[in-house]
Amino acid sequence: MSDLPQPDGEGAEDAEPGPDAHDAAANFSALDIARAIAPQLERIRESILKSLEPVVRQYAELWKPALEQASRRILALAAGANEAVLRLLFPRNLHTIALERRLGELDSIIADGYPVAYVPPASVVERLLKSEDSASRREVWGRSRRTILDSCRTELALVRDPGIKWFAVRVGEAIDAVESGFVAAGQTLAVNVIDSIVEHRVGRPRGHFRPGKFPKSKDLLPTALLVLRPLVPMLTGQRPGFEERRRLNRNLTAHDLTPHQISKLNASLAIAHATALLRALQDGVRFVEM
Repeated sequence: MSDLPQPDGEGAEDAEPGPDAHDAAANFSALDIARAIAPQLERIRESILKSLEPVVRQYAELWKPALEQASRRILALAAGANEAVLRLLFPRNLHTIALERRLGELDSIIADGYPVAYVPPASVVERLLKSEDSASRREVWGRSRRTILDSCRTELALVRDPGIKWFAVRVGEAIDAVESGFVAAGQTLAVNVIDSIVEHRVGRPRGHFRPGKFPKSKDLLPTALLVLRPLVPMLTGQRPGFEERRRLNRNLTAHDLTPHQISKLNASLAIAHATALLRALQDGVRFVEM
């Protein structure tokens, strides 16, 4: 017989672990394991990083030109996106001024009642910007009258919406009348077109152009403001003094015709305003609060 200890019986089961062993296993959580091996993992990480450092430096030098090129491309794309947005927000004749952030310089032109959106062409807008006062701006507009009327014809040709095409044809007839020497007929027709568009297409009665009634800048998109604000001096309904009677005024043209009010300059100004309104409508510009 062997001297080794024998089980109590032939079918005896292995002894169960005591309660202390169960408690130790239950209390040794995954967090305890993580804490226990953390120092070893940190040493392994440091070793890997140290071994990779020369490789990383080598590839950094190789990637540097590509990264710089990618950076330049990203900046170019951002500039291109900015330019694309500005081109969408502003008419073609104002693209350069918008991109150069010179829109604020248009205030003096707008205050004098000269249109700036769509017409006149960019070259005339630049000459108006360089003018020192109202008298010099009026002189620039007068000298540029033929160029302005030509640009109005070009822009009117782009008006294809059936709802406003009829008005564009009338403005074209106003240009024909002025160029044929029928200045009063051309000016009166253009002013009536403006009246009709403002009342029935823009959806903004003339009273909205009075001081205190005009919508705040935040309520309209830039092009809408650039089209509407220059109309304020013409549509306010104020009756200017004798020295101002030669400036384009809706009431004087409609109700008080005089040689001072009717002129080739005022006729071209009315035609340009009408053209700007029609082009804005063709482009889908909203003239009511958003």
